[in-house]
Amino acid sequence: MQPETFILWSFAGCLVCIVVVAIIVDSYQYWNQCRHNWTKWSTPEKPEMSYAPSYGYQTRCCKTCNQFERRDIK
Repeated sequence: MQPETFILWSFAGCLVCIVVVAIIVDSYQYWNQCRHNWTKWSTPEKPEMSYAPSYGYQTRCCKTCNQFERRDIK
């Protein structure tokens, strides 16, 4: 086998090993966790009037686990 071919196949083999290890680490890291497929942010909602000043906010929901996220709008 030519040295150039050997180096090329060694490099390709190392890349494949790195990709396989990255996939295994990623799947182990997120094992039994939701990866959150979020909906779009809702239209801004104004809070009820009270004695404390407050700002409007938006919400979004995960389509898989129904977790909500909220952000204030100033």
